[in-house]
Amino acid sequence: PALVIAPPASPTTQSSTNDTNASSSRQSCNTCGGSFDTPAAYRSHFKSDWHRFNQKLKLKGAAPISEQEFLLCDSDNLFG
Repeated sequence: PALVIAPPASPTTQSSTNDTNASSSRQSCNTCGGSFDTPAAYRSHFKSDWHRFNQKLKLKGAAPISEQEFLLCDSDNLFG
């Protein structure tokens, strides 16, 4: 049997409206901490500006930021 480690609970996760019925097949991003209900949402996340920004932070040794924090940033200054 494979060892399965559950991702930490986070207010930044993308989830269904009823978390009590969430399936165990949800996938999460180890860089950002977000979790996703569908494989398509999971794959799409890796193309997002939020994920790319957190990758840059990780390379610099900094902690990732939540999706809400990222949305408050001026993305033109981050990627412009």
